[in-house]
Order: sequence, then C-alpha cells, then structure tokens
Amino acid sequence: MGPSVIWRFVTQPTAKSAALLLAASRRELTEKSATRRNCLIRACLSLDTIDALADWREWQPLDAALPEVAYPPLTPSTFSEGEEELRPAVLALQVALAAGLASQDAEGIVWNMPERQGGDESAPRCSHDLEMGLDSEEYWTRIAGGYFGGQAQWQITTAQGPLR
Repeated sequence: MGPSVIWRFVTQPTAKSAALLLAASRRELTEKSATRRNCLIRACLSLDTIDALADWREWQPLDAALPEVAYPPLTPSTFSEGEEELRPAVLALQVALAAGLASQDAEGIVWNMPERQGGDESAPRCSHDLEMGLDSEEYWTRIAGGYFGGQAQWQITTAQGPLR
C-alpha cells in the first residue's frame, strides 16, 4: 500500500544514543522505476519469499524482551482496532541484536560494528564494490515477531554464505 520509496539514513553511535541520526532522505519512485529495481538478488516488488535463496537453519524461539529504546516500542495497530503492534524500528533493532551487531546492557544499546577490513589508509573512499578480507563470509539473519497478548514474541533463523 502506498508509494514505493527509497530511504537513506546516516547515523553515528554516540555515548548517549545507539544511533544519532545525522541525515535522512526519502524519495518516491515511479511505478516503472520500482518494478525495475533489484533488492539483493531479486526484484524489490517481488512477493516471493527468500526461503529458497539460502540454506536457512530451523526457526528458533528467541528469548528476548522488547529492547529499551528512547521512543515508544509499540504503536496502535493499523489492522486491529484497540490493538498494538511493534514499530518497524524495534524489529530492525531486534535483528541487529540477534545478528550480534548490537548488544544491550544496563546503560542501553551498544553497537558492535565489525572491524574495518582492507588497507590501513584513513581517508574515506566511495566505491561501488565492497572490499572484504579473504576470510570474510556473508551471514544472514531473519526474524519474525510480533506483540501478542501483551507480550513480544520472536523467532530467528540464520544462514551463512551468499544468497543464490
């Protein structure tokens, strides 16, 4: 429902927040442009699941409460009157927590970004190719969850290697 859009966010972790938003942009796509765009290895508007694109492990329940965030983690449901649902940002954060890109302690969310790989030059570069070390692997994390009966419920599955 609604227009096809592209969002871009620039964030930076700080001592007081998990991700300080530095810039954001939103652009609406024409229907023709949206149908031609690819997301990973398939069309962005594809309704096919990604189940066959990797060797996924079995879905496992994830024992995790709602992460503590600086905004309300729940929002009124757009589908059921009087019900609440998780905000998309909470689902994205939960994926980061499950994938090991972030952790939560008594002081809040801590981002665990991987070490920079490649040369020792400190100047930033722009490139369309991602430079990775020889031992780098692709890891994928999928999460399914929701807010049911006053409780968050999560399931997680992972895969290693490129999507096919």
